[in-house]
Amino acid sequence: MSKENLILEFKIQLLRLGLNKPEIAEKLGISLPTLNSRIKDPQRFTIYNLKELKKVGFNYDYYGKLLSGAKISSS
Repeated sequence: MSKENLILEFKIQLLRLGLNKPEIAEKLGISLPTLNSRIKDPQRFTIYNLKELKKVGFNYDYYGKLLSGAKISSS
């Protein structure tokens, strides 16, 4: 999956949950610029970040696959 698709997926998750990036950054305990850089390069998300995203309702399957090095299908 391309980075552009992952960015789009992140935005879809935000809309689905009715959240915005500043709220997510606060829940993760990181700054908004840090969140933006992690959205652009999902491999920079920490395991803690992924667990916190799951707690707020994110489906982070793609991010987990990126971190594990597994191949991500586009289906």
